[in-house]
This record gives sequence, C-alpha cells and structure tokens, in this order.
Amino acid sequence: MKNEIKNYVCSDVIELLKEHYLFREWGEPEITTLIRNSNIRKIPAHNLLWQKGDKTDYIVILLKGKLKISLTDPLGNEFAIKHIVPVDSLGDGTITGQRKQTADVSTLEESLILFLPKQNILAHIKKDPSVAVVLIDELSARIDNLTRDLELQVFFHTIDKISYKLLQLKPPNSEQISITHNLLAELVGMSREKLTLYLNRMESRGLIRKERGKILLLPPFFQRQE
Repeated sequence: MKNEIKNYVCSDVIELLKEHYLFREWGEPEITTLIRNSNIRKIPAHNLLWQKGDKTDYIVILLKGKLKISLTDPLGNEFAIKHIVPVDSLGDGTITGQRKQTADVSTLEESLILFLPKQNILAHIKKDPSVAVVLIDELSARIDNLTRDLELQVFFHTIDKISYKLLQLKPPNSEQISITHNLLAELVGMSREKLTLYLNRMESRGLIRKERGKILLLPPFFQRQE
C-alpha cells in the first residue's frame, strides 16, 4: 500500500472501510487488494482537493478530519453546502463515468484521506451486482436529501432551517455538535450576526445551549421536531 502515514496500517483502514456503505458487501480480501492499489495522504487545512468542473479518476474516503463542499458565485463569493466527516466519501456519484465534479472540495482542518481508483471499484461492482444495488440505493437517498434541502430553503422559517442543519450535523451518539458560528452560518446561508441572533432565541427557549465552538441540543429541541 502506497502510504505516507507510517503509523496507519492496512488493518486500520479495512475496519474503517467496513463502516462505509459502499464496502459493506465486500469481502476482506477484496478490500485489502483495493487498499494496496490506493493512496493515503495527510493534507493540511484549507487545501483544495478539486474544483468544480474537474474530472477525477478516484473517489476519496475521509478517514480523519473534515472537508467542505462549496460553490462560488460569479462575484467570487464562496458558499458552503456541506461538511464531510469520517467515514464519508466524495466522488462516488461519478464512479461510472468521467463526469465533471459539481462543486469545490477543500479541507477545513488537517485531514487524512484515502484515494481509491474508480476503475478498481467499478471492476468489482461489475462482478458483484449486490454492490451496485447498494450504490444505487445510496445515490437515491442523496437525491431525496437534496430535494428536502431545497424544500427547506424555499418554504421553511429561519429557525426551522437552522434546526434541520443541526440535526444533519449531530453525531449519531451525541447531542453535542462541534462547530463554530462562522461555519454554521455558511452552511445555512446567512451572516454570522443573523445566525447568532437566532441561536440566542433558540437558547432562550431552552432548545439549545451554546458553548465555545460547540452547540448542545437539549431535550425540548427533539420534542419540537416530533
């Protein structure tokens, strides 16, 4: 395995990949072969992985750190769309062809990233239709999520938009979200000052508790979503 990180061994990556939707149906020998033909890199914060319009021959799996998907308007203003956390992936929507990337992707913090050749993954998909079914199911779910995000932006009030984004960011086994006001403001598409105003309102209603670099979701927050 071509590996720039000496203390990262193949078995560590195999266990992480087993958590990823695309590789749940793969056997360990197939995953091992794939990893040995891949590359792991540690990339500093605020580095661009690719730009909108680029073509890539790999997908990336985030092993550690955080990535940002963003778009830039004609005036050069950047708008964050989503944050990527371990063990999410990028590029799998273009795995079957040489389609161009639809957004910019950069590191928000120092990140450990696995670069997997698309051709190797596609070869395995052709051999095992169950893997193709899993991929189709995942991409269909992403389309549903995009539709839901669009509905949220068009029809919902500001606090509902913020609440929905907090639910998306919430870790599976925790009510605490590690995020700054600046980053959250980017993701919901508003100024930091406006976001802070609405977070203060949510805190006064007992929905959340703000801490430095963190937001804690309180029980009334979840009751409000029911």
